[in-house]
This record gives sequence, C-alpha cells and structure tokens, in this order.
Amino acid sequence: MFNLPPELDRFFTVWKALPRTAHSLLPCKNEITPAALGDLLHSTGIAKMVAPFNLQVTYAGSGYEKSASTQVTGSNYYDLLPPAFHKPMALFHNNLLGTPCGAFVADVITTTSGSQYLHETIQLPMADPQGDPVYLVAYAHGRRPYGDTGERKPGNHNASSVRDMFYLDLGAGAPGDYIKNFRLCAPAGRQPV
Repeated sequence: MFNLPPELDRFFTVWKALPRTAHSLLPCKNEITPAALGDLLHSTGIAKMVAPFNLQVTYAGSGYEKSASTQVTGSNYYDLLPPAFHKPMALFHNNLLGTPCGAFVADVITTTSGSQYLHETIQLPMADPQGDPVYLVAYAHGRRPYGDTGERKPGNHNASSVRDMFYLDLGAGAPGDYIKNFRLCAPAGRQPV
C-alpha cells in the first residue's frame, strides 16, 4: 500500500473536493482557481494534451518551476525531454488521461551546479467543459538545496531519474505497474510492461 507524502496529500484532498460538473470522476480545469487552491496555487502546474507528444504547459507557478529547476510555462512538455523518453512518457500520460487515474512521481533532479534532490509530484487528470479528460494538473514539492540556482541538467529528465512512481485509482481503476527505488515492478504474478 502506498501513502502520499503529507505535502502532496493536502493538494489531493483539495482536488477531491472540487465539483464534478462535466465528468463523473474529474473536476473541470476551470475549477482550478486562486479561491479553490489558495496557497497551493504557486506550486501547481496545468497542462493540456493537444495532440500525441504535445502536452502544452499553460501554467506553472513559481514554486512549481523552482521545485522542478526548469521553466516550463508555455512549453510543450515533450520538448523538454530526451527523444528516447517520449514513448514511455506518452504511455504514462495516456494512462493518466485514458483511464483516468492519477500518479505520484518522485524523481531525482541533478542541476547544472551539481546538486541532487528529490522532486515529488502528484499528477491528476481534469476535464474540459465537454467532459473530456485532456488536462493534467500537477502539484510539486521539492527538497532543493538552499542557494542552488542551477537549472535542471540537460538530459537529466529521463527514465533513470524516476525513483518512485505509483498510479492512483480515482474510481476508474489504475494500472498496477509501479516504480520503487528505481526498479520497475508489477503486481504479484505478472511481468511489468
């Protein structure tokens, strides 16, 4: 059994309390407001899947970008990844939006100044006004060393930097594969995909 870190669980609690107006399991993206999120908004990122391999980051708060050591607002998320990581990331995003389900990801960031730290996110799907799950909202918590102003090292955002990843069942099920301590695992009796 996996338990979210308390820093992320608070965001998950707020997300679960948002109204469901266009989708039975998901809130709409327009429910993400300063009034709804309060002090959580600065560590939140929002992206829209507009086409395969095209996840447009429409908003990333200053806390989110500081935690990620990368400026992402206005970017296609896939442009920030090494090409070899595109297909695994697309499978991950297809699981989140297609199931729909959420995920916890803990990834080790290495900065250009040589620091390493753990960057944790909870990633949750959200619907558009027609009820289609095309948005992802992420809340980040990082333990970046004080005074480190380096950017994320080029090429560091890849499969080998993911320490832990667990899918979260939001009511429609979730894939059973997970990553624990840099190792891809599957439920008992099955090989990971």
